[in-house]
Amino acid sequence: MAKITKVTTQKNRKYHRFNIFLDGKFAFGVDEAVLVKFHLLKGAEIDTEQVKAITQFDQQNTAYLRALDYLNYGLRTAAEVEKKLRDLEFPLEMISPVMERLKQQGYVDDRHYAAAYVRTEMRLDLKGPGFLRQHLRQKQVDTNTIEDALALFTPEAQLANATKMAQKAFKRQRRRSARQAEERVRQTLMKNGYNNEIVQQAVTAARPVPDEEHEHELLAREAAKAWHHYAKYDTYERKQRVKQRLFRKGYSLDDVERWLEENVDD
Repeated sequence: MAKITKVTTQKNRKYHRFNIFLDGKFAFGVDEAVLVKFHLLKGAEIDTEQVKAITQFDQQNTAYLRALDYLNYGLRTAAEVEKKLRDLEFPLEMISPVMERLKQQGYVDDRHYAAAYVRTEMRLDLKGPGFLRQHLRQKQVDTNTIEDALALFTPEAQLANATKMAQKAFKRQRRRSARQAEERVRQTLMKNGYNNEIVQQAVTAARPVPDEEHEHELLAREAAKAWHHYAKYDTYERKQRVKQRLFRKGYSLDDVERWLEENVDD
């Protein structure tokens, strides 16, 4: 048996830890909660097995406290907390009981995390369910939990958010032809996780009123640039290349040919 001859406070402002001295020599450090749990007071006697049990419990308690610190910065999935503890190099046999304790206390709950994430994104962002699903998969949330959370994102809410995104996207495409602008808007919505049905409805709802004058101005500017770009070709080849280029940009061949007839002298 060894006797506790001194207990001193460690110089750690964040964690209340203490140094335990056995028979006049430093033996180990413990957290305040461990000190109280095992009644580690000056004069107490403990044997080797007790020291081993105390230090193991303290290490597990330290892992628990580090996990709580990590959770203080925001909600985390179980996989994120486990990874954090592994990164902090806690032994694997310590992590499992810590995770179980955190789950029992409600500090780690993937269902709560997923539902909270979906609700927040629905309110603050315009991303679609496909994007949210991918995010949750990356956080290693299981499929059933993900789908239950995404059920909160109703088709009506999806359409409302997708329409807002489409309206913003159309404004950014003002310098493109109507057809090309719509294609770009569709791509934006698809990339952000909306399905074809929602995309079609949102684009229809957000599509700007046709502005023939603006479309004509865009065509004239693009046609003039293209005509200048292909100056090294003979007239016939030059016209063909201009038509191809503007058609790819979403302008109708009839409108392009009309511009060529009005602006190019054979």
